[in-house]
Amino acid sequence: MRRTVQLFEKNCCGPGDSTEFVSFLRRRFGAEVEVRVFDLARTNERLPLPPDLLLRIQLEDCLPLLVVDGVVVAQRKLPNLLEAVTLVTTGQPSPTSLDPSLSAAEAASRRRCQP
Repeated sequence: MRRTVQLFEKNCCGPGDSTEFVSFLRRRFGAEVEVRVFDLARTNERLPLPPDLLLRIQLEDCLPLLVVDGVVVAQRKLPNLLEAVTLVTTGQPSPTSLDPSLSAAEAASRRRCQP
């Protein structure tokens, strides 16, 4: 069964960190997985999200958000490549992928990007 992977992010500070991540997933899974990226900095894109998840994205600091077949599997930080393979394969989150700790540099970068 083909999986759908969606990455929601907001590239407010230049090129996204997700480019290599998405390329890796596409190479690793090939035709088994459809990977789509949605940049929330572009306000003209239609987002394939249920209203409660869209509201969550707008109110919480949960981006980037990785969704596999409609299930949120990672938030606030892109998983490492090994963990990403597991998240996509199982379609289930891990405790560290839903509540990751951010480094001081990542936290500072987020503050710099806030409007």
